[in-house]
Amino acid sequence: MDIERAFYLIKCVALNHTNRYAVAYCDAAQQSYDDYGEEGLKTQILYILNNCGSWRGAKARSVKIELRGMC
Repeated sequence: MDIERAFYLIKCVALNHTNRYAVAYCDAAQQSYDDYGEEGLKTQILYILNNCGSWRGAKARSVKIELRGMC
């Protein structure tokens, strides 16, 4: 997994999505990575994706596809 790219995509979600739960998981991603490494980050990505269902558009689609590929 490209960690730097994962955090870039997570930042895209946090800045462009209004679901407060998705944004909360985005905010927790760094701490999860620090505490549990790559597995912790993968878990956060799954939580983020689970809460991004209402995010629509071309950017949303491309970000979600790339994040799914990281899990």
